Amino acid sequence: IGHLLAPPKVLRVAVRSIFCPPSFRHFYDILKGRRIPMETACRKFWWGSLEDALDAESKKVTCSSFFQSAVSKWERARGDLDTMKEFFMCKAASLRNYHVSTWIESCSKVETLAGLLDILVQEINVYGPPLLSPEAATALLTAVLILHSTEGGENKVSASTDTLRSLGVVYFVVPADRAFSAAPYFKGIYHERYISSTSLDWTVGWDGAEALLVGRSIRRITKYPTTTKEAFFRVEHRQRGSHDENYFPKVTFRVPEIRLRLMAVHLLDAARYFEDQGQQLQKDEKRTTTVSSQVKGMMPDSKPEIVARHLPFGAIAVNKPAGMSTTLHVAYPHLIQYLSRCVPWKGVDIPVLFQHGLVNRIDVGTSGLVLVTDTGNSLVATRRASVVDRRVEKIYRALVLHCPPPESRAGSEEFWYLNPKGVINWNVFANGADYSLQLAAHDPERKRGLPPAFMDRRPATTMYRVLNYYPSSGVYYLEVQLRSGRRHQIRQHFAQICHPLVGDGRYHERARSMGEQMGLYRPALHASRITLLPSSLDSATDAIDDASYTRKEDSEKTVVECPLPDDIRRALRWLQEKEERGKGTDHV
Repeated sequence: IGHLLAPPKVLRVAVRSIFCPPSFRHFYDILKGRRIPMETACRKFWWGSLEDALDAESKKVTCSSFFQSAVSKWERARGDLDTMKEFFMCKAASLRNYHVSTWIESCSKVETLAGLLDILVQEINVYGPPLLSPEAATALLTAVLILHSTEGGENKVSASTDTLRSLGVVYFVVPADRAFSAAPYFKGIYHERYISSTSLDWTVGWDGAEALLVGRSIRRITKYPTTTKEAFFRVEHRQRGSHDENYFPKVTFRVPEIRLRLMAVHLLDAARYFEDQGQQLQKDEKRTTTVSSQVKGMMPDSKPEIVARHLPFGAIAVNKPAGMSTTLHVAYPHLIQYLSRCVPWKGVDIPVLFQHGLVNRIDVGTSGLVLVTDTGNSLVATRRASVVDRRVEKIYRALVLHCPPPESRAGSEEFWYLNPKGVINWNVFANGADYSLQLAAHDPERKRGLPPAFMDRRPATTMYRVLNYYPSSGVYYLEVQLRSGRRHQIRQHFAQICHPLVGDGRYHERARSMGEQMGLYRPALHASRITLLPSSLDSATDAIDDASYTRKEDSEKTVVECPLPDDIRRALRWLQEKEERGKGTDHV
């Protein structure tokens, strides 16, 4: 919301000031001399005495590089595992350290890599290296990768690279018996090459800052539980002889003992990996002689291309092929590399939260239009038009397959066919859910066995219009319009009414097999059209510094269209030929 109300520079100053953690002297001046044991232990550990720590804080100066004394202390601490464990145990129990981690996470939404590194340098020089939450570590790693994954790499950010060399590694904590739960935090940028688990772990109670720092996996103050949280708390009791795939075991929940595991993120290794990712993917493609059809179906069959420039609000429309990630990703080619070459960021600071000026995102398996910008002012104006003013309409083309509804829902007529036009207003799962969980959520007898995370539903509205129907295959060709933007909204909505997207095996196995027959190895979904509606002049739009775009008060709406990709065209021809063969057989 802040991005839509104030310029980025103003937000950076506000976030740095408002969320800045309290100083150590705060606990003496404001709290009337009450000594916090863990805070005192952290200062003594880093400075040797409490007096030296207070003196260093009072003499704190702004510096963009590490003090040599801080670097030497940190190298000595890392050389001894016992010393390192003692240090991070103090940090984990420090409430101020939790404030620092939250501060870095908040700043990442408005700061750049240089700004985040400056915050880290100031913190380490005075208080020592912070122990981060998984969210803060993810934000910092994303900021590093955005700059280093673009063309030019280290040459563009030599000063930041020097700081990264001195910093080397940042640390965060996760539950020890759920160390694999670190992957969902980092999502597409997670890789074991630069994110590793250390041998240090320890047990703590629930009455300290550790329960907050360990992340949303067990953060009790989180309003909406997550899948990771349910995996941590959930205990399944499966009865003997229950081998049915659709069987849901009895589930109870417990409060576990908190055992923390120290994890490390090697920032420079991650930067080098993403710099070489494009070349490595090309080498792998040349070496691979035989590739399965499913893998081929998910590989991008074309390159991204710019469809239109100089759109209202300073936006640029890009056609993303299926099999390419919109954001940074270790397993797929990503759009950020293309944008760095063809739509270079004109501002000094590349945004971290909206990677390289992305206004909207679509799934890896979805093809079609994506709006991007190349300046900070146009990013604010376009996002405001899309999120606040609702002046950006998105139209999709989709193929859906009629699947017989389960017995528990067979009595409803809405599951047997689609009307020529319709509106779906069902709530969708915030984290997405596969077909079996969708069925269980609508079955009163099995609903109680689901984790509470799958009860976290969000309101969503999807409008559709039937363009064609192929009765021999039971497939509908649809035009879909979104009135809200939820995760997998189109995929979930049509799966809920027993018409999953063709090729979408996550939401129905029958849809996967039908897609394979057509040569579709991804959900048959394509972002075909974006309409930009005219709006009244406002400060955000006036601030656009794109001289090639001049908007008039009475300007008409702007429509950008993108043709269907080859795989969906082939699928439509396959459906039409099957219909013609069926008619010929009936005639004979």
